[in-house]
Amino acid sequence: MRKRRVQSKRLNKTVAANRRKRKLTTMKKKVSARNRVFVHLVNH
Repeated sequence: MRKRRVQSKRLNKTVAANRRKRKLTTMKKKVSARNRVFVHLVNH
């Protein structure tokens, strides 16, 4: 029981970390896209 519980906790931690990473990557992508649009508008 104990081992199983520890394993699940570790798994949840990794899942949370992965989610956080994914969120960061999506934010970066959005920001880069916005910057690209802004630069495009400024150049015109």
